[in-house]
Amino acid sequence: MSRRNVRIEIPRKAKKLMKLGKDIAAKHLVDGPASPLDNADVTAMDALLSTATTADDQSEQLHRDAETATEGRDNALGIGAGQNIATIGTIINYVRKFRNRLTGKFLGEEHRLGDWGYTVDTSPPPPPPPPPAG
Repeated sequence: MSRRNVRIEIPRKAKKLMKLGKDIAAKHLVDGPASPLDNADVTAMDALLSTATTADDQSEQLHRDAETATEGRDNALGIGAGQNIATIGTIINYVRKFRNRLTGKFLGEEHRLGDWGYTVDTSPPPPPPPPPAG
């Protein structure tokens, strides 16, 4: 019997690889002593599957926690969904309010806002782009 050109894929994605490992272990269990696989190897793989599943569950929970934390941070900053610089009670709103107050206080001496942590750019604005040729 000649060998055919057959490829049997091994998944590289975590979920698919874990599913394949679980399917192999389940088939081995169903086949019992008739299974062509070594019982010690399947047992070792089962232990690794347990570790991988626990770590995968933890990874998903941490991802959800990170999304929640990022949303909380962005909302406090005022850069969250539906927010803008005018959203009251946000950091960006306070920073804008303070900038305006300090600019009024230090009129003509705007460079002093640098003492408060603001970046003050005193260079002239760039020239407008030339009109399109045509």
